[in-house]
Amino acid sequence: MQNRHALKEQISILVPCYNCESYLEKCLQNLLNINLDKDKYLIICYNDGSVDKTSKILQVYRKKHSNIHIIDGKKNKGLPWARQQLLNETKTKYFYFVDSDDFVTQDGLAKIYDIALSTDADIVLSKSYSYHVGRKPRINWFCKHFSLKKSLIYYVNNNLFYLWNVLIKTDFYRTINLNHSHSASFAEDHLFLSVLFSFNPKTTFCIQPTYHYIAHNQSEMHNASKVFKRMVDNFKNFEQICEKVMSNIKEYPILCEALINNAMYIVLMNVGMVFSYSWMGKKIRKNLDNIQIDECKEMLRSIQFFIQNNHLKIKMPSSWWKRITAFLFVHKVIKQLKKNKF
Repeated sequence: MQNRHALKEQISILVPCYNCESYLEKCLQNLLNINLDKDKYLIICYNDGSVDKTSKILQVYRKKHSNIHIIDGKKNKGLPWARQQLLNETKTKYFYFVDSDDFVTQDGLAKIYDIALSTDADIVLSKSYSYHVGRKPRINWFCKHFSLKKSLIYYVNNNLFYLWNVLIKTDFYRTINLNHSHSASFAEDHLFLSVLFSFNPKTTFCIQPTYHYIAHNQSEMHNASKVFKRMVDNFKNFEQICEKVMSNIKEYPILCEALINNAMYIVLMNVGMVFSYSWMGKKIRKNLDNIQIDECKEMLRSIQFFIQNNHLKIKMPSSWWKRITAFLFVHKVIKQLKKNKF
């Protein structure tokens, strides 16, 4: 990849790629046709050791388009590693992640970029469309009427931690010195953004949907065989979030407590579900062995110790849908945690 120290481009669109031959061309074509001057952005793709035709597709597009750059990884090392390699290559003022199976609205990135320039924001968040197999597309909604500070809290409390719809100022990211190449593979977005948010970045919002997220059946986040790994990954993220965010809690107590509480809630939703009354809890227990169930108990005991040691309280989520899921899946676990039952 050529050396780029003095770039005229302002945005690096970062696309991690792994075995995505069936939808990669649509993604790249979409990014090449957005309503933003070609000299304003670069498309940087990291091929994470794909064994299908992903590499060939990338090479074809690189030859045809000067603003596409390719990094080839020899071995598959997972999404956190791929994203970190892309970040290491970023030299532009802003960066913006796009998953290789997704696409952006035609004028979405231009709108976000204009907002970033006019407000000098460190982070610009936006609405997005979600497409799940067999369902109608829906908009991921976050409040647009609150004050700026409350909007970020709302974003945190509603668990909208997706790296693929966030424009981030590169200098702000660099000052934090965050390296997440060895993060847990599931929900590493949550860890990355939690740490960034804990430094109270100047955050602005774009109220129009700008991104199309596509949920595939083959996606690992929907693979039932990886449920236990998801639990472990979420707990690892919780531990790292607590370690990194607690250092800022005195300076930004409300924001950091919300970040920790959100991470805690996600663990309770995933690990705590094993001990819930729900049919899903029974189904999960049936598929786990005794060692795995004991590991789940140990994770919950660790959360219990952290809560007591830091004089924290388990807070019910603020959004109505999370309150419903909490009641259905983790109400029993929350009561047991409060009574030191694990």
